[in-house]
Amino acid sequence: MIKSGKTLLVFGSRTCLPCLDLSEKILRLGADQNAIVNLDVDLDADLFREYGVFTLPVLVLLGKTGKEEKRSVGDITVTDTLPSGLKLKGVSGA
Repeated sequence: MIKSGKTLLVFGSRTCLPCLDLSEKILRLGADQNAIVNLDVDLDADLFREYGVFTLPVLVLLGKTGKEEKRSVGDITVTDTLPSGLKLKGVSGA
């Protein structure tokens, strides 16, 4: 579950169907309580390089200080088991 004061960066692309599906599910589950930022490789290329993102999709969880706490790459599963938050494969327990 993403806790208050943290930010989830969602790295994807408008042309990546798994990225679009993941972004939609994440927003539906957590947008009300959490800071979620969707980034597009075509519009935010500098941030992709800064965070070392070379494959899609990628989730990066930033702590309250802006430091990276968790990262999940590629096969990311979002489940609806936490109605007020997110459970992310590779990021759960954050």
